[in-house]
Amino acid sequence: MKKTISLIAITTVIFLLLVPRTSVAQEIKAVDLNVKIDKEKRPGFSVACDAEIKPLQSAWAAYLKKNFKLKVNTGRNEVSVENASIPSVSAATFNLLTTYKLTAEGCEMIVTAAAGGAIYFSASEHPEDFKKLKTLVIDFVKSFMVANYDGLIKEKQKVIDASVKEQSSMEKEIKKLGDENEKAAKTIEDLQKQIEKNNATIQRNKEMIPTMKETIEQKKTLLKALEEKRKSISGKK
Repeated sequence: MKKTISLIAITTVIFLLLVPRTSVAQEIKAVDLNVKIDKEKRPGFSVACDAEIKPLQSAWAAYLKKNFKLKVNTGRNEVSVENASIPSVSAATFNLLTTYKLTAEGCEMIVTAAAGGAIYFSASEHPEDFKKLKTLVIDFVKSFMVANYDGLIKEKQKVIDASVKEQSSMEKEIKKLGDENEKAAKTIEDLQKQIEKNNATIQRNKEMIPTMKETIEQKKTLLKALEEKRKSISGKK
């Protein structure tokens, strides 16, 4: 029983740990903001999602390497690329910087792109490239989150399947023990009847013993009389 309770507790904890921070439907979108770089505020944007920084950062770095063959530099909560060539975003190269910040719901990707010097992609400078970069990042985050949720769903399904299996095992044990109890109860009932029958026999025998003792004594007396008569006739002692 203790083992069963422990297993239920463990699977419940695992299930809760796998539950996302929020069950509210997420809208993956880019929000324009100013980012402090080298003591200066530069235009950029952020994309928030329900994910941890480390896996999101690793996935972003791998995505840039795999899809655009870029030389990616990673640091603590940072991914940077110098002279990035991403044709779907811009015909020219640019310096891409992505930093990460924890939030109550997960984290934010904060992205800036420098076209050269102090010129950064923004709504006023390279607006089309800025828009395309937002689309690229949003599409990446959506793809990452779908894969992330697929993994969570798979893990939670495993937990549920394990719980269902344990429940089925418990139900089988309940039936087995119930059948055993029913059988034991029938055995107890039969034994009780046998005890009652034995007790009745014991009581009857106890009541008959005094009469039997008296009868035996009478028969002994008769036997002795017969023996005496025989001696008197035969003359033998």
